[in-house]
Amino acid sequence: MAASSKRRKRVAPIVCTLVLCAVFGAIIALVIWSAVQYPIPLLLVILYAGAYVGAIAALIAALVQRLKEIDGGEEDEAVQY
Repeated sequence: MAASSKRRKRVAPIVCTLVLCAVFGAIIALVIWSAVQYPIPLLLVILYAGAYVGAIAALIAALVQRLKEIDGGEEDEAVQY
């Protein structure tokens, strides 16, 4: 497989991950801003923001796994089943 073909297949997962991380980051910022503006219990802020931090970590882990699959040539093996 040509290097440019692999590079093209890597673009979509990277862009999707960046977009979702940006959205989740904006939600985290909104939660923190809300906690500063209004009296929200700190535990609630930590739990809510922590859920999105966990989601970002899971997105990055899935991205790393997907890029390894693309580099290893496994991206189209599921079609066989």
